[in-house]
Amino acid sequence: MTIQQGRIGMEDAALERSLATVGYGVVPFIGDVEMVQLHRLFHAHVHEQAIGIKFDSLTEPTVAVRRALHDGIMRICGHRIAQLMNNYRVVISMYYVKKSDSGSELGLHLDPSMTIEPNDHIGIWVPLIDADGSGGEFCILPSSRHYTHPYHALSIPSPYGQVGDLAKAHMDNLSVRAGHAVVFHNNMLHYSRPNVSGRTRLALVIKMIAVEAPLVTAFGRQTDDGIEIDLIHVPDDYYRTAAFIKSGRPEGQVIAGMNICHRVLTEKDLMALIGD
Repeated sequence: MTIQQGRIGMEDAALERSLATVGYGVVPFIGDVEMVQLHRLFHAHVHEQAIGIKFDSLTEPTVAVRRALHDGIMRICGHRIAQLMNNYRVVISMYYVKKSDSGSELGLHLDPSMTIEPNDHIGIWVPLIDADGSGGEFCILPSSRHYTHPYHALSIPSPYGQVGDLAKAHMDNLSVRAGHAVVFHNNMLHYSRPNVSGRTRLALVIKMIAVEAPLVTAFGRQTDDGIEIDLIHVPDDYYRTAAFIKSGRPEGQVIAGMNICHRVLTEKDLMALIGD
């Protein structure tokens, strides 16, 4: 197999094709034994009262807990990732948890950028109970990684701010069985519906970049001409150790910068991109 520099290769040809065409694919990932282990890992480190309606271990303030969850997920799931892909390195694995509550929807968003284009950046999302009509479906806008500029962060306004309802209407709503994985390009617009299953839903989120790619975090500043974006080089354990979700510019060396014209999509723009 030929490995392209900056590219994460898929061992499954059908998954490779699906990523190339619509930007995501769904595949079997882990079994019942691993899911039991992952539930035990989570509850060994996170108290029930800490969860609230939604809980994201990436924002867990105790670094030792964040690191223990990442390391445990990799012990349980690392072999399966290696069966799916090649030429990657995992930069963070975490839990996203939803209580059964009508307010548990995770709204439309673009995940933060973690490397420099055109290096590959892939996400894996794995529910540990069925994510169906009541369990919080994963919804994704096909091919949307091509619709806007590739750099995203809390400090960079979303280009989809005026077209959220229209974007949702054109998404693929994925009913994903427990232990199956949605594998997707990082620049895909997505959200997940509320969990109203009567059960707390744990899901894994695993992020990887190509082996040769630098790990970065993006920071944007509004200017008269658009948005200035700095891509700041950070160490490989950054997302496991840093209190990175905060206001202000992250520390580190700027290895690339650009000024982009921030285009807020209109409904006409989005329909032209979708092609309907």
